[in-house]
Amino acid sequence: MAIEFPCPQCSQLLRVGDESAGKTAKCPKCNGLAKIPGGDATTTFQPSGGSFGAPLPSSFGQPSPSSFGEAPAAKNPFSDVGTVGGGFGAAPPKPGSAFEPKDEINPYSSPVPTSDAFYRNSLGAAGRTGLPWDSQGLSFGTWWETLTMILGGTNDAFRRMHITGGFGKPIGYAMIGLAIGSLGNLILNLGMIGLLAGGGMGGEQLAMQLVQQVASAVLTPLLGATLMCLIQAGVMHVCLIMVGGEKNGYEATFRVCAYNMGVFGAFNAIPFIGPCVGFFWQMVTTIIGFAEAHETTGGKAAAAYFIGLIAFISICLAVVFGVVLIVVSAAGGLR
Repeated sequence: MAIEFPCPQCSQLLRVGDESAGKTAKCPKCNGLAKIPGGDATTTFQPSGGSFGAPLPSSFGQPSPSSFGEAPAAKNPFSDVGTVGGGFGAAPPKPGSAFEPKDEINPYSSPVPTSDAFYRNSLGAAGRTGLPWDSQGLSFGTWWETLTMILGGTNDAFRRMHITGGFGKPIGYAMIGLAIGSLGNLILNLGMIGLLAGGGMGGEQLAMQLVQQVASAVLTPLLGATLMCLIQAGVMHVCLIMVGGEKNGYEATFRVCAYNMGVFGAFNAIPFIGPCVGFFWQMVTTIIGFAEAHETTGGKAAAAYFIGLIAFISICLAVVFGVVLIVVSAAGGLR
């Protein structure tokens, strides 16, 4: 016979042999530990003809005399039996069973730990099932499901995220989010350009503004999801190495940055308040993502993030200042 029961973590229906009753198994879907129902029931002995707690007779627990010789050894009626070499013995274990118990559980031992560090160490790279965008196909549905997972369960999302698998899918995810934000900005800015047109702005100036807004809406997703994300992840990864929090390589850092960029890039579609809320929320989810992706502490992840943020802003300002200086110098030379 088999025992069927739902996983307490993800409600996946599990099935094991009745010989595993009372033991602990690992769910193949969420890798959580589940107590297998069943096992020996606890009974209370009440001696007949006496008060509760009276001494047991000296023969209690001994085999009854038999006219056919010594009583056979006690045998578990629920254990698997099988014929091996003409005799009876324990049946061989079922090959490939995901619920094959590894060790007996001591009922008097301390409870199984349930901290984030325990789950990170128990999952490992092989136990990462992947975000929906990574594992369930590329569609707007999986893009949205990944967004809600990162916002609603950040620890679990980045605990499941694949830390390898290429750069294409994370870049595509970031590009969609940035495109949504850019489209929202474009619509808002076109409305403002329309107001300026009504206020008497010249046709040439309006055309220039329109070209600039459309170019920005097109280039922001393309450059943001590739060049900017690669640079940002590189700076953050160096900082993770500096604080001793790096474990799983640059790609893991890049994936955290790209998925966060895709989620919070879409916040730019909300006028005024969206970018502000997204900026501070993204700080939290990125720090959690670094901690889960590299299996490090939150303190090291936070230190790496803020050091990297300062360095990244400094680099961007230096690039902007250099471009402005070049443009000014070129304009002066034309004169």
